[in-house]
Amino acid sequence: MILNDYISLSAGVNTTRNPVSEDILYSLEDLERDLMGCAGNKAPEADESLPTVSEGDFVVSLIRNKASVVSENNAGKVISTNYIKATLDENVVDPWYLCYCINEDEDVKKQIMYEGQSTTTNMARLSMATVKKLEIAFPDIEVQRLIGSTYKEVMHLSYLNREKEKQLRSSIGAVLKNFKTKE
Repeated sequence: MILNDYISLSAGVNTTRNPVSEDILYSLEDLERDLMGCAGNKAPEADESLPTVSEGDFVVSLIRNKASVVSENNAGKVISTNYIKATLDENVVDPWYLCYCINEDEDVKKQIMYEGQSTTTNMARLSMATVKKLEIAFPDIEVQRLIGSTYKEVMHLSYLNREKEKQLRSSIGAVLKNFKTKE
């Protein structure tokens, strides 16, 4: 089923024409934090005349070809033209299921690569038109919710495992440093 039949998309603001403070601009780091389910600092509220995101909004980075659902901490931030925001009926489409499809589904990735072949970079760049044309299988909403919640949990566990690995590597370094100073 064509994604455009299930969602409506809106673009962010051109920050060249409308300069926005970095602390209220939704960034790639914010998208990654939202995707991984890790807390960040609460965003200051932006001017309501600019396109902002709300908690639970589905967003896609056109630069990284990655999707996430906005967390409470990033609600109120301004999105630039590097992002699109989707409005969807959560009784029909689960936002985390849609994240899974865009971020992980091989058929969707192939469509993105095919549609983005005209770019000169190694990675096909998404556009609003490409996202609208994506053909995605939409099972029953309960199945979508199960897949979406499982994907959300996997992403969070992945983040926790990376953090634990960093801590263990740091501990090894500290023990080795302590050992070297005793010699």
